[in-house]
Amino acid sequence: MLATLIADDSQNYSVTQGNVTYQLRWCDEVNSTQPNATVLKTEDKKIQVVGRLTKTDIVRIGNAWYVTFGDGDRNLADGHNETWKAFVEVQCQEKYENFSVLQPVNAAGFVWFQLYSNLVCLPPVTTPRPGPTPTPTPAPVPPEHTSKWTVFFMLIITAGICYLVIGMAYRRFVLGAKGLEQVPNYDFWRDPCGYTRLRAH
Repeated sequence: MLATLIADDSQNYSVTQGNVTYQLRWCDEVNSTQPNATVLKTEDKKIQVVGRLTKTDIVRIGNAWYVTFGDGDRNLADGHNETWKAFVEVQCQEKYENFSVLQPVNAAGFVWFQLYSNLVCLPPVTTPRPGPTPTPTPAPVPPEHTSKWTVFFMLIITAGICYLVIGMAYRRFVLGAKGLEQVPNYDFWRDPCGYTRLRAH
């Protein structure tokens, strides 16, 4: 995300405190008269380099980025001989941009800036939409339960067919019967009532 902000090297940030103006430009010189100067301090029309591109450190802690630009001009004020450094704290802010000085240059030659920008905000996390629900396969219909009476009648019919086929084969091939005489017990089936009457006498 910080790369998006750094890539926008056309953006100049500036803040004024009293008669001192600070300017910041990412990955480019603020002006061509100061080589590699990315942070400048202007006081009473005197320009001094606070930080240069050639000495940059970047650290990320949580959602904040901390960028240090070192190798600035020497801070000769009050007898100090330190080189100035710029410390920029970059925070996410969706609605506005703001560049401010949290702590002006101190005895150690350190200037602490704070920059709020939407360019360093993480994109919102999108949850994928669930796909279409697959149509469930209908469960196979179990076969209907066969009743006891169905089994009984099927056995009777099967026994009758076996009786007829085996009896006809026996009478034809063993006894040499022809035509209707091949039917087993032909005399009985021809006139079962008469057969019963004969047995009664």
